[in-house]
Amino acid sequence: MKSAAVEQSQQVASEASDHAREVAGTARQQAAQITQEVTMHGRDLYEETRQQVQEQAETQTQALAQALHRWGDETQALVDGRPEDAGTMAEYAQQWSDKLHDVGEAIEMRGVDGLLEEVQDLARRRPGAFLLGAALIGFGGGRLIRSAGSGSDGSTASNGGASQALEPASPRALAPARGGR
Repeated sequence: MKSAAVEQSQQVASEASDHAREVAGTARQQAAQITQEVTMHGRDLYEETRQQVQEQAETQTQALAQALHRWGDETQALVDGRPEDAGTMAEYAQQWSDKLHDVGEAIEMRGVDGLLEEVQDLARRRPGAFLLGAALIGFGGGRLIRSAGSGSDGSTASNGGASQALEPASPRALAPARGGR
């Protein structure tokens, strides 16, 4: 009897072991399948997000380009004397004109001393803005002086012949003198 009970318990143990292997195999397969699905969904989500960001960036870039073209057209309309076609640039130009007139009046009223005080006060309160403004004024002034000094042919005007541009030397003029011939 003992042997029948032992055999039966061995058979039950064997069947349990087989079922455990099946369950473990099924669990591994399902885990691999879930991992594969999660990976695929992650890649799909990444790709979809990347495409949306790319499309939004492209849309914003196109909108910026169109706005710049529009502002260029409006500015050109101002230059051409067509303020009715200038749109927002006409408004900006009017605001700048008003500001320039206000600054001109303030300078007239306060004089040189008042202007210097204002500049010194700005330099103390906001040194970064002061330096940026000075750089912009220097750059703009340089451009104005350069364009004012340029003739219609693009050459610079001389000061009554006192200052002349140097011509580049020819290679022959730079060659050392040969002695003996």
